[in-house]
Amino acid sequence: MKPQGATGRSGLHRGGVNSNGAGLRTLRGAVLAAICTGPLSLGACQQAPSDQDTLEQANLAKALYCMHTLEVELDLDAFARKCVAEDHIEHSPHVPNGKQGLIDYMAGRIERFPEMHLDIKRSAADGDLVWIHGHFKSTPDAIGNAVVQVSRMEDVKFAEPWGVSREVQETISGNSMF
Repeated sequence: MKPQGATGRSGLHRGGVNSNGAGLRTLRGAVLAAICTGPLSLGACQQAPSDQDTLEQANLAKALYCMHTLEVELDLDAFARKCVAEDHIEHSPHVPNGKQGLIDYMAGRIERFPEMHLDIKRSAADGDLVWIHGHFKSTPDAIGNAVVQVSRMEDVKFAEPWGVSREVQETISGNSMF
């Protein structure tokens, strides 16, 4: 199930640019891109997704499923079975390395906050990395935190996450943090 607010793939590889930004994949790709994106193309040049696109779509779909499973359904068993690499590398100061370290930490968090919830606002993928921006609340009435998690995926499982969190507050601009 895709959580509400997920925006899909990032589109970072469109326009014939390779993953390190080095330039056009081929002259043929540049010509096709010019022809196929022109005002008269009428969608006639649609190409099958590349292996890179397929990887990104699979990683993003799985990451969204896993975050929904953990942060909305609070189903730690399914999360542990389907979503976490065995050799999980952790960068949080609160969580030990390894799959079991993450599972133990999350079990304590679910026990402390049985009504916690994450509302995913946007997401993107680039290769084996996925980004998720969301609004986390430990209780329904909490102001909550704006969170961003970047995760390296391995075999379509979380292998290495980096996360930041900040309490939601009014902004000088008047724009929401979301």
